[in-house]
Amino acid sequence: MMLLGLVLAMVTGLFMSVSKSVSLERATDDNTRTASNAVNEMSRVIRAATTLKVTGALVSDPALRFAGREAVVFYSSVDVDAASDLTYLPAKPTMVRFEISSPGRRLVESRWTATAHSSGTSWTFVPPASPASPAATAPANSTRILGGPIAPMTLPLSSASPPLFSYFNEFGVEIALSPTGSLSPADLKLVRSVQISVNLPTVTGSPGSAISVVNTVAPPNLKSP
Repeated sequence: MMLLGLVLAMVTGLFMSVSKSVSLERATDDNTRTASNAVNEMSRVIRAATTLKVTGALVSDPALRFAGREAVVFYSSVDVDAASDLTYLPAKPTMVRFEISSPGRRLVESRWTATAHSSGTSWTFVPPASPASPAATAPANSTRILGGPIAPMTLPLSSASPPLFSYFNEFGVEIALSPTGSLSPADLKLVRSVQISVNLPTVTGSPGSAISVVNTVAPPNLKSP
């Protein structure tokens, strides 16, 4: 009986160990897939960032409209059909915002559709109340959740614990955010690359399942207008 009890204890312990290992592997795999998909989508859209031609102005608006640690708003030529507008208009842009929702810390993508200017030579968007919140005056034409919850930022920030978005100039030097937590209008024009860092926290019951996926995107159209 004692031998049987010992065998049962060993089998039970082995079963528990295997179960924990499988649970951890599944949680880690789910986190990795979610983070990778989110980074791939944001990289794809940000890579297509483009300046916005303004009717009556000598220079275009910069591609980035707002740039913060956990939110970015910009113009993008993503998913553009170059043959869809056989006019004097440039390719139709989209205004995109990536942000972390509150509460919930979900990663959200919102898009706004452009309207042709009366001159027929450029595109316009409904002027938002603030660059960070286009939805203040114009609800997004589409919104979707890319993943989450995103792990809270760890202060002080460092290369080992970066925020969702970091911005770099043509020399690869990170551009410091202003006291308001975003880039100044002048600094928006200096951005040449964007680092995306999606950090997902440990899944409850699966210690060690936290995942961090990082990618740097250098859009060819991120240039001074």
